[in-house]
Amino acid sequence: MLRAYRATNGEVLWEFNAGIGVAAAPMTYTVDGTQYVAVLAGWGGPEVLGNRPLGRGRVGPGRLLAFTLDGAATLTIPERAAPPVPIPTFTVQASRAELTQGRALYAQFCARCHGGDVVSSGAVPDLRYATTAIHETFADVVRGGVRRQFGMPSFAEDFTSERLRTIQAYILDRARESARAAPPPQP
Repeated sequence: MLRAYRATNGEVLWEFNAGIGVAAAPMTYTVDGTQYVAVLAGWGGPEVLGNRPLGRGRVGPGRLLAFTLDGAATLTIPERAAPPVPIPTFTVQASRAELTQGRALYAQFCARCHGGDVVSSGAVPDLRYATTAIHETFADVVRGGVRRQFGMPSFAEDFTSERLRTIQAYILDRARESARAAPPPQP
C-alpha cells in the first residue's frame, strides 16, 4: 500500500494498493504546473530476489507508478502465479552428505540471485524449472560462462567439478521436493 498521511496528525488522506511491494521512497515533481508523486514498485533487488518473506510466492513486473491529485486513471495489476514445478528427469547421484555440501555451496554462491532454498522471485531463473538441456550444459553455464551476456557470471575459480556436481544434485533434489509438495491440479 502506498499511503499519504497528513503531516500534522498522521491521518491517512489517500492510499493506493500497488498490488506488489513498494520498492523505494516516493518522490514528487512538477510538469507544466501539475504536481506528480512517483514511486517505484515491484519485486527485485537483493532483499527480495529470494522471494522471502516479502514476495510470498507472487511474481510481478516492476513498474514506475505516477499519480496526480486529480488523476482518475485505473491500474490493472498483472500478476502471475508460478506454475507447478515439474519432476526433473535428469539425475545426479549424490549421498545425503553431498546434498548437504551442495546446499551450503548453493547458499554461499547461488542464493543471492537464484533465491534461498532454490526458490526464485522470478527476477532471475528459478532453477527448480531447469530443463534436461540446461542440466546437460550445467558446467558450461556455471563454470564456462556461456550465459555471461545474460548476467550469469562464470564461477570457474570457485567450483571444482566435484563441488559443481553437489550443487547440481542439491538443485535437482529441491526440484523433486517442490514437485512432490505441489497441490494437485484443480478439476
